[in-house]
Amino acid sequence: MQAIEIKLTALPDNTTCDLSEDLYGCEIVVRPDTIVYLACSIVEKLRVNSSFIENLIGEKFASITDWTEPNYIIPYIPSMIDIIDEIVLAILESQQPFLMQPIWKTEGKSPRLSENCLDVFV
Repeated sequence: MQAIEIKLTALPDNTTCDLSEDLYGCEIVVRPDTIVYLACSIVEKLRVNSSFIENLIGEKFASITDWTEPNYIIPYIPSMIDIIDEIVLAILESQQPFLMQPIWKTEGKSPRLSENCLDVFV
């Protein structure tokens, strides 16, 4: 059995509701708990092979002295993204869904539902 978080998303958002439909966008709101669930699931997949992470990260970020200061972090973002990509690819075959995202699409700002208004992503 797998727990799945459900996150309802309305389309369009306030910023894009007056644009043409092909330019609609939605707010992306990620709860802090969702990040924790994702991190825990990655750790669970990699706990039997912790040396993989140790070898991947090594001392790359040891010189960061203040993780709350953007000026210290920003130069490392490309390396962080590369490492995240490698981690995701390493566990690709064992990934499990943790989020279901139903999409609810209206006609602009109105409460009227669009044709083909519902979709779900897992």
